[in-house]
Amino acid sequence: MGSISVIMERDAITIPMSASVTEALEMMRQGRIGIAPVVEAGRLVGLITKEMVTDPECSESKVVDVMVGPEVFVEEGMEVEQAAHLMVMSYMARLPVVNNSIEMKVVGVVTSTGVVRELKK
Repeated sequence: MGSISVIMERDAITIPMSASVTEALEMMRQGRIGIAPVVEAGRLVGLITKEMVTDPECSESKVVDVMVGPEVFVEEGMEVEQAAHLMVMSYMARLPVVNNSIEMKVVGVVTSTGVVRELKK
């Protein structure tokens, strides 16, 4: 089976940590995504979901105030089966891909669709 680097989407939409919730919502709507990596200087610092940015109580907030930590991510050299396991365990259909767990530079995203296609091969 292949590695994540083969199936990941390299042009991932990322949300700057300094963005407002309104800006994040617009970026997510334009990209038609429900979850996005939050970055600072290209490094993964958190995740934000559509539910977080559509909460009326958060409309005046900054992304940094509503995001969650980056507990779930994959490295680009990871095997597809490992990513599938993480997706199942975390109930997430889209995960950020980082270059490694030290630098944490976002290099793409991997989706459950891409994982399933690879596993079917």
